[in-house]
Amino acid sequence: MHFFESELNRIMELSGGMGIKGLRIGGGVELHFAQNGEAGKFVGILVKITGFGYMRADRKAMFLFGDVWGNALAEKQNANPKKKSKHGNVPCVKMNGKANYVDWCVYRPSEDDMRLLAAKIGAFVNECAA
Repeated sequence: MHFFESELNRIMELSGGMGIKGLRIGGGVELHFAQNGEAGKFVGILVKITGFGYMRADRKAMFLFGDVWGNALAEKQNANPKKKSKHGNVPCVKMNGKANYVDWCVYRPSEDDMRLLAAKIGAFVNECAA
């Protein structure tokens, strides 16, 4: 399974299938890794909710890893001055096209971190479905 798919599935599982309540038939939730403009660097999750039907606008929100987990966590994990990340202190996923390698950089989220991200995404989805 591709890195991005496995991480998105992990978020879905931790949220109990997004904890979606009250979505109308035809409503859909999409999760995507979102870039910040730098090629191959993904800094958050974009959530799109579509297909609510007549007079209901589609909604979307961006959940930046640094905002959800805090850049302080990344600073703590990356505290070794000899091993400073060239990505700063912002948690991200970096893709190395030459080596076809994708992984977390600066900060590797724990299960609790992923649960927190999943809970924030689930709360947004439930708010939109209300």
